[in-house]
Amino acid sequence: PLNPVLDIWYLAKDLIQQGNSKDMRTAGWLLLTECVKHKSSNDLERKEFFQTLTAPAHPEDFSLQLDAMMQLTNNGRSVSGFDYDLLPLITKWLRSCYEAARAARKTQSEKTKSKPAKEDGSEEDTVEESKNLAQLFLFTYDTIKFSFNTFNSTSLDDLIDVLLYICTDTVEEADLRACIKTIEGIVTFGSIPNEKLPACVRVLGSIMCVVGSLQKESWATLSHLCKSHNGQATVRILLDTLRDTSTYSTEDAIRNREIRGALAVIQKLLSKTIEKGYPPVPFALLVDGLSNILRVTTSTSVCCAVLQLLNSMFDNGDGALHKILIDEDWSQALEVSTECFQRL
Repeated sequence: PLNPVLDIWYLAKDLIQQGNSKDMRTAGWLLLTECVKHKSSNDLERKEFFQTLTAPAHPEDFSLQLDAMMQLTNNGRSVSGFDYDLLPLITKWLRSCYEAARAARKTQSEKTKSKPAKEDGSEEDTVEESKNLAQLFLFTYDTIKFSFNTFNSTSLDDLIDVLLYICTDTVEEADLRACIKTIEGIVTFGSIPNEKLPACVRVLGSIMCVVGSLQKESWATLSHLCKSHNGQATVRILLDTLRDTSTYSTEDAIRNREIRGALAVIQKLLSKTIEKGYPPVPFALLVDGLSNILRVTTSTSVCCAVLQLLNSMFDNGDGALHKILIDEDWSQALEVSTECFQRL
């Protein structure tokens, strides 16, 4: 006899067709969601479920579609039947879901411009597409946590590219926080590919420097990187951001933001100790980088960041010199300090 779950499944498939009414589609999605909870389904049936749930659906149904996928995978824990297909799907959904949220927020913003602001000055993001995006980020994190071993290098690269794209495009703090958490998940449960590490470090440093409310989250992920097997590589990327002009963006604003981010991360790193697992920062390379950035930028914000870093080295908070200065030649550091002071 036929599997009764499959009988219901094929009937429900017809209900979710885009041309049907919303009520009919909703009923179909709810039926499909119940079907995927069935524990006895074999891998072939699960593949069929996955293909149905990932087919193009009505845009209004995405929350139902996502919920069904979360149930099928037990929130990223169970991917048998479609092991290598889930991450590419999530990556595709993240991009399209973010762009849908961005467009919907813009529309809402234009509608509410004429309305008086709330008395407490707060604004709540009530856009449905934003809620979908937040839910998708949670699903992404869970999938990374429980199924990272099914990711291949290409699909992981693509996911990181989308995360970095969202970080550099969004104006929403919630999106940035979700991206940071997702990158932190990759660092915790897997590893960032070497070729993607520089961009991740620079973006996280920029967020840490520019978005005050996300300093803690950004540093937590960078700290995790610094104490991982990628610690020395992370320091090298930070120093290259100061020393290597080939890494600079052609846009002044982006270049200055990345430089300030690197300076902020290095300053934080110098406040930590090798005994706690943090990598050392070579004094000579650091000072060489400080001299170099004064040749390539006239930004007063960068000058301030350089002075803050130098001051922290000459006063560790307890009125003492930082260990990095011991037995080193300070002349170049003092020249940099003088130049910054004169510019300001």
